Amino acid sequence: MSAMIRDTSIESLTTSLRSFDITGPGNNASATPPVQRSSRPSTATSSSARAHHHRGSTLAPSALCTQELVYAQIFNVLAADPSAKLSYVTACLLEYMASVAAIQPVQSCLHELLADLLVRDRRYAELHQYVQYNVVGDSLAVAHILLSTGTKYRPFEQLGLDMLKRLDADVDVAEILLARGQVLDALRYTMSRGVTGMPVTHFLEAALATGDKSLFLNTYKCLEDRGLLSSDEEVSMAGLPPGTATGRYMSVFREMWGEVVEMDSMLDV
Repeated sequence: MSAMIRDTSIESLTTSLRSFDITGPGNNASATPPVQRSSRPSTATSSSARAHHHRGSTLAPSALCTQELVYAQIFNVLAADPSAKLSYVTACLLEYMASVAAIQPVQSCLHELLADLLVRDRRYAELHQYVQYNVVGDSLAVAHILLSTGTKYRPFEQLGLDMLKRLDADVDVAEILLARGQVLDALRYTMSRGVTGMPVTHFLEAALATGDKSLFLNTYKCLEDRGLLSSDEEVSMAGLPPGTATGRYMSVFREMWGEVVEMDSMLDV
């Protein structure tokens, strides 16, 4: 029964792709089917032939199909069909993308679907190569697919991070580094890229969560030296969002390192 359903899906996909003009509206790359002539042409047939002659090679609007429609009505439907073989759907998608790429840029939805299909089929090394050779293009969705699969295929962790950097998704990069406990790396990255709008409390909280007192000290002092720490009173007076206050972390810092800081101050005097 499943074989019969799969055969039907294959036949349906093949028929649908042949009927579509992949160039989309505004392009006349596809030729129209030849006009069928009978041995005894009628007036209606002659009129239809004349109309066809005047239209030239332009298809009727209903015969044109964008990449988004092919994605939504064919490939996405097949990808969600449990009876469809992933390797077959992936092969058809690759062929379609290659055909489209010869005449126009391939839309991101197709790149993302290809990445998803390869991950579902556990073809991690193949996806790795496709990303490296730009068969699968950069996008936030593809980057997050790679990162979420990093536990199953380690190279994806760096590959996804590099993709986010190319997309200038600096806040996402910093948040990922913080989630990995790479607090100082996140600090260096945001400062080198001039990232603004990311609360400093994210860095302090990530450093505190590691349980490493030295890391918390270095993070705190780095932010303090740049004048990025503010008490609850200062935040209130400036009319800033309450979440930007670092008073809690100031208290934690004094509890951890207060005596050491006081002793250093006395030695300096």
